[in-house]
Amino acid sequence: LRDISTVAFQMQMADPTRVVCTDQRADIVNVLNAKVTPQTQMVLLLTPHKDCKKVYQLFKQTACCHLPCVTQVVKSETIRKRQSIAAVLSRIVLQINAKFCGPLWHIDLAGSTTKPAFSAPTMTIGIDEFVNNEDEKYYGFAASLDTNCTEYFSNSGLLEKGKERQSMSVKLQEAVRDALLHFARRNDGCLPQHLVVYRGSLNPSDWVSVHATEVEAINKVLAAVKGVSAQGEDYAATLTFVGVAKRTAMRFFQPSSNEKSVRNPEWGTVVDDTKVGMRKIPSFYLINQAVGKGTAVPTQFVVLYDSANLSANALQNLTYRLAFLYFNYTGSIRVPAPLQYAKKIANLIGTAVRAEPHKRLLKTFFYL
Repeated sequence: LRDISTVAFQMQMADPTRVVCTDQRADIVNVLNAKVTPQTQMVLLLTPHKDCKKVYQLFKQTACCHLPCVTQVVKSETIRKRQSIAAVLSRIVLQINAKFCGPLWHIDLAGSTTKPAFSAPTMTIGIDEFVNNEDEKYYGFAASLDTNCTEYFSNSGLLEKGKERQSMSVKLQEAVRDALLHFARRNDGCLPQHLVVYRGSLNPSDWVSVHATEVEAINKVLAAVKGVSAQGEDYAATLTFVGVAKRTAMRFFQPSSNEKSVRNPEWGTVVDDTKVGMRKIPSFYLINQAVGKGTAVPTQFVVLYDSANLSANALQNLTYRLAFLYFNYTGSIRVPAPLQYAKKIANLIGTAVRAEPHKRLLKTFFYL
């Protein structure tokens, strides 16, 4: 790992402290308590296939809540793949770099096609929910802190059973407040002038309740912020809130070169005709990924609120570009990166950690 990180990626990786744990399921927590200190930057765990799920849960619970530290879990059988060991180690190095908020690549978000988005300080936010096997619902939240949308503040936690909507409203206000504070600290006291929110896992039946709870919750936080801009004006941020459909049955095709059959549309294809979308609500379908086999599945985006009056072209271009900024995959994904990060943290907290992560980790990608 050290050699590949230095030669291939110019990353400096010091000699690790090696610790042997023969019975990981019984001893992993005690070993972590004995060896992890406030100066520990990262813990990499090589785990055998046996009991790996239980060991993973114990490891993540301890490292995310009690001994806050960035972690990386690698199965022993993965390291034994000698034929592809260089590629495997390269992926591990890149993931470690991403967890410490080292950007792996950049996408131009402030281009002419995305204006007026990112022509002023802009924060992109992803919000999602995850339901585990015990029917517990967890929220996931990820908010960008820089102009390139490569640094994030993320959080997740359990929603109160039977009162999920009210609980989500409260949690969301707290998360947006904290994200604004971290954004200001990261940008010399400057607050975002525009917030673009992508809310995942929505059905059409959820739109009214999400607007009444989550959109209003964010607007309450923005209205409560007291600040003055460089021009001496009171702080008044605009909000664009986009719902992302949980699933869609819509499929699109285009004629093949010989016009005798059909093929998948090119990636980046947008369909916003009202004949296939919403008639009264701005919406569009976007195909983010190139598909070699099978049918391309579009993602449906519905604009539930927009006080910025963002043009359809700007929002569509921004949404497509954000799909390339998920650092766990070298390509585009089906949803914008902030939403995918929210999905990932909600999944980790809901399946393995089962508690809110430590504050020291909230500005890292510890959940990748």
